[in-house]
Amino acid sequence: MKDADIRPVLDARLQRRYGQHEDTVIIHEFGIHCGIHRVDMAVVNGVISGYEIKSQKDTLKRLPAQVRAYGMVFDKMSLVVSEKHHQAALEIIPDWWEVLLAEPGSRQPKLLKVRGGTVNRGVKPYAMATLIWRDQSLALLEDRGLAKGLRSASREKLWDALVHNLSLPELQAEARKAVRAQRDWLQAHHP
Repeated sequence: MKDADIRPVLDARLQRRYGQHEDTVIIHEFGIHCGIHRVDMAVVNGVISGYEIKSQKDTLKRLPAQVRAYGMVFDKMSLVVSEKHHQAALEIIPDWWEVLLAEPGSRQPKLLKVRGGTVNRGVKPYAMATLIWRDQSLALLEDRGLAKGLRSASREKLWDALVHNLSLPELQAEARKAVRAQRDWLQAHHP
């Protein structure tokens, strides 16, 4: 069972659960930390949830680094794992991750919840800020009267300004709005 077998089943599950909600976007290959890391799928609505697939054909070599990176951004995380990696993965991922076991089915894999997840309490403000494009960051600062001297600043300086002027809950809400707006912009410009 490969990623290509599991991904459509996961996508269908997420579409059934969230696809009808206007304020929700489902993103394949969602980049975080300026694209350094990519989670297989993300759902962005009132929270940002990530879904990482580890099929039989995968290894767990990158999983420890992914755990650290995803823990800075995602409110909720789910590991969709084959039986081959199930036990070893449980020793790597934190307790707040949900675990879905991908088992072979007659026509397609079945996803069975083997462990529920909880909300991540380790989200990092700067990591959240990096989800916001430069022009969006500047607009947020302008809306708050905080853009003086920053109009030609690098995105990193704008992110620093956001981190120093917004609370974490405000930053999380703005990052979720920004990601949804980015998705709309990308769909309009790259159909």
